[in-house]
Amino acid sequence: MLAVNTIHTLDARKGLRKLSDESVDCVITSPPYWSARDYGDASVNIWDGDESCKHEWQARPKQSDQHCTQCGAWRGQLGLEPTYEMYTRHLLSIFDDVKRVLKSTGTCWVNLGDTYAGSWGNYGPNGVVMNQRLNGTNSKPWLKQGIPDTSFRPPSSFLPTSRKKSLCCIPERFMLGMLERGWLLRNRIVWHKPNHMPASVKDRFTSSWEHLLMFVKAQRYFFDLDAVRVPHKCLAKIPANAKPSQPRSAHHVHGRRLPPSPGEANAMHPRGKNPADYWSISPETRSLGAMIGVRGAVKVPSGSGWVGHPPGGEARIVQERDPRWLSPKGKNPADCWDISTARRKGAHFAVFPEKLCERPIRAGCPANGLVLDPFVGSGTTAVVAKRLGRRFIGLEINPDYVKLANQRLQNVKAMNAA
Repeated sequence: MLAVNTIHTLDARKGLRKLSDESVDCVITSPPYWSARDYGDASVNIWDGDESCKHEWQARPKQSDQHCTQCGAWRGQLGLEPTYEMYTRHLLSIFDDVKRVLKSTGTCWVNLGDTYAGSWGNYGPNGVVMNQRLNGTNSKPWLKQGIPDTSFRPPSSFLPTSRKKSLCCIPERFMLGMLERGWLLRNRIVWHKPNHMPASVKDRFTSSWEHLLMFVKAQRYFFDLDAVRVPHKCLAKIPANAKPSQPRSAHHVHGRRLPPSPGEANAMHPRGKNPADYWSISPETRSLGAMIGVRGAVKVPSGSGWVGHPPGGEARIVQERDPRWLSPKGKNPADCWDISTARRKGAHFAVFPEKLCERPIRAGCPANGLVLDPFVGSGTTAVVAKRLGRRFIGLEINPDYVKLANQRLQNVKAMNAA
């Protein structure tokens, strides 16, 4: 068993194998997205094939990963597989071990994003970042050391099985794979980002939300709804001269729940309502290891075509009202729309922010319970677990991120579990 309240420098698979069966109360994690970024040589691992094989590695053309010519093993990073099918298979194999270590009463929360097929980003033949690498003005590593810049293509740029510009539906493929392995999918939560990154794309809506998936192993599990309830909003104003409504003898007619009358006694839960599956939480606007500390500042991501971007397309921090990056024609309306239901006559009225971890831990982990994050990264899950009085175990293959996570944890004061 691994030490508790510790971030371990271990690959997720190796770390999970060191945990006992049904020893974890809650799992919260955000694994590397497919074809999103290169986390460096420290994140390279060997997948598939024969563990006893004396591998003979051969690199693929225009890629930084390798495969064994003897047993078919693949050496590379999770998230940089040549196909999303291989990525999904690797990810699901990790969650087979997650299922083993999770208690039958436990909950598992997974934040997972999607990828567009055929996407080169800035790494295309004429992309800003690639051109900078060729002329020596950009040294930031998307590539691993020792790989010629001219040989690289992101995995999503190949994809013979999907038409270019189409979403790959990776969260959906992961969901179906989890269901086939016996998991129960209890919620598909929309994490909407009110201050989502703008996009230069002109033929679709800006991506403004991600999936937060809630899985369980059994039909009965720990879930403290009262710990995460939100305040009620009054559905109607009660006239000053109105008589208090009396509790109804029957709340259902022909099996249908009747809506409460305005001011009806005991109509609403005294601790608040269920927060639902649409969460509007702003993403972090700070870089790893350092807070921006500037009021009104926003981070504009890299990419060619951005309004007011500096030459080269590198990310920069600007004031949110800076006219150089705000289009005079307005912003892209995004793909998450808040549209109220129509009232008709005769009808009923019918990088991972800390706040995103708070509800799952409060609701899905008992007091003094154990929270696990197999891809803990910079330590957000561990920070929140400690602050909320829960124990934690974090797994991270990259020692630089482990160092950063430990620095963050030193500044966190634990409170009594609630």
